[in-house]
Amino acid sequence: YEKAIVFSQKQLQATDSLFQMQKTRIMAEMESRFQSEKKQQEIEKQQLQLKKKEEEIMRRKSEARNQRNINIILTLVLLLAVLLSFFIYRSYREKKKTNIIISDKNKQLEQANTEISSQRDEIQAQRDLVAEQKERIEQIHRELTDSIRYARNIQHAVFPGTGSLEKIFGDYFLFFRPRDIVSGDFYWAASFDHYTVACVADCTGHGVPGAFMSMLGISALNEVVLGRKIISPALILDEIRQMLVTALKQEQELPSDVMSISRVKDGMDVSLCVYDKQNSTIMFSGAYNSCWIIPSEKCSAPEDLIELKGDKMPVGIHTKMQDFKEQSIPISSGSQVILLSDGFADQFGGEKNEKFKSKRLKELIFDLKDLKMVEQQIVLHEYFEEWKGKSRQTDDVTILSFKV
Repeated sequence: YEKAIVFSQKQLQATDSLFQMQKTRIMAEMESRFQSEKKQQEIEKQQLQLKKKEEEIMRRKSEARNQRNINIILTLVLLLAVLLSFFIYRSYREKKKTNIIISDKNKQLEQANTEISSQRDEIQAQRDLVAEQKERIEQIHRELTDSIRYARNIQHAVFPGTGSLEKIFGDYFLFFRPRDIVSGDFYWAASFDHYTVACVADCTGHGVPGAFMSMLGISALNEVVLGRKIISPALILDEIRQMLVTALKQEQELPSDVMSISRVKDGMDVSLCVYDKQNSTIMFSGAYNSCWIIPSEKCSAPEDLIELKGDKMPVGIHTKMQDFKEQSIPISSGSQVILLSDGFADQFGGEKNEKFKSKRLKELIFDLKDLKMVEQQIVLHEYFEEWKGKSRQTDDVTILSFKV
C-alpha cells in the first residue's frame, strides 16, 4: 500500500506533468495560432489598406484623367464656339455684302429690263422691217430669177437648135453646161455653099454679164458670116472685134459711173473654124482658145492629136490689137474636130481638189474617139459630174465636136 501510494503519487505527478505539458503545448499552439491569425489579420488589413490606397490612387488618376478630358472637351467646345462665331460673323458680313450686291444687281436688272423692254420694242420693229424687206427681196429675187429664166429662153432661142446642128454637121455632139441660169459661153454654127462654120466662145464674166456679151457675139457672127458671107476665120474675128469695140464704146471715154476697168475686160475668147468640104481643109483662127483635131488615120496616141492654137489676145479691147492669124490644114474624111472653152479643164475636183487640166481632157477625148458621138457626150457628162463631186462648178462649160 505504501508503494501504491508512492506510485499513485508518482502517477498523479506524471499525469499532472503530462497534463501540464499537454496544456503548455496546447497553449503554445493556441498562442502560435493566435499569433498566426493575428499576423494574417494584420497582413489582410495591410492588403486591404494597400487595396484602398490603390483604389484611391486609381480613383484620383481617373478623376485626373476625367478632369483632363473635361478640360480638353471644354477647350475644344470653346474653340469650336470661337470658330463658329467667326464663321457666323463672316457669313453675316458676306450675306450683308451679298445683299448689297443683290440689291445693286436688282437695280441694274430693273434698269436693264427697262432698256431690254425698250430694245425689244425696237427689235420687234426692226424684225418687222426685216421681214418686210425679206419678203420684198424674195419678191425681187423671184422677179429677177423669172426674168433671168426668160432671158435664158431668149438666149437658147438664138443658139442653133438640135435640128439645125444635126443638119449642119450630121454626126456631132454638144456638151453645154452653164454655171448659172444664163451662160457666158455660147456656140454657133452655120453652113452655106460648101463651107461649114463652127464657133465656141467664152465671154467675159458669168451669168447675166456673160449672157449679154454672148448675144452681142452671136449677133456679130450672124452679120459677118451670114450677112457678109465672110469665110476667113481670121477676118471674121477681126470684124467681130471691131463691132464689139464699137458697140461697147471701148475706144471712147466712158461716163464716171461706169467702171473703166470694163474697157479692158469686156471681150471673149473664141475658137472658130471653117470646114471647106470642096477642098477638104480646115481653116482656124482663135482668141486664146484652141481647136483639137483627131485625124481618122495615123492616130494611135493622145500625142497624135492635132492642136491648132489661138492668138494670145481676146476678141475685144486689149493692149495687143494685131490682126488675128489664120491656120489651114488638110483634113481627111472621118476626122473629129473639137472646139471648146476652158470650163472643163479649169474645173476643180477629184481627191486633191485640183484642176482637171487640158492634158487630161485631151487624153479623155482621145480615149472616147471610137465611141459614137452621142456616147462621147454622155461619158463626158458623167466624167465631169464625177470629177466635180460636191465642188461648185467653176465656169461655164462648152464642147462642140463634129466629124467631117
